[in-house]
Amino acid sequence: MCDAELKGEISMGSKCFVHPKARIIALDGPIVIGDGNLIEEQTLIINEADPSEKASGERTVMQIGNNNFFEIGSTVKSKKVGDNNVFECKSFVGRHVEVTQGCTVGSLCSVTCRDRLAENSIIYGQERLRRIAAEKPQNPAAVIEYLSHVAPKFHNMKKTSKSSSSAASSANQQPAPTAAKAQ
Repeated sequence: MCDAELKGEISMGSKCFVHPKARIIALDGPIVIGDGNLIEEQTLIINEADPSEKASGERTVMQIGNNNFFEIGSTVKSKKVGDNNVFECKSFVGRHVEVTQGCTVGSLCSVTCRDRLAENSIIYGQERLRRIAAEKPQNPAAVIEYLSHVAPKFHNMKKTSKSSSSAASSANQQPAPTAAKAQ
């Protein structure tokens, strides 16, 4: 990770890559991010409770699975994101949307109502049409591998440690998940 904004209690699995200017903010509960996630520039991942949750005082953990691809400018507020999903450029996923496995939320598409996306769902177009894909989206592992070699040549990389209060590793090579307690 390089020049990304992390706030609150955040833990990331191995081989995650967080681009500059991405923001991961745990306001009202921790965020747990699995292995092999690619989080591009200007992405916002935020665990922010809605007013009814704040009134009850509950702290909900935001769970993000493995091998998800958050493209430039995407915003994800969902409490539960499964594995192998793609959030295309400037997509928006609301707090009460459960994203299962292999879903794609298209560029500029917004999903805000209480919903559970079926496996391999694709949301696309101005009308936010839906269909089921024949196969899962491509795993971002090859892109992460490439970036782990190229990015250190151009960016000041930061590594995560369990006691760190700053940023997490862009190509975290540790076998066990690490935690970052951000400012």
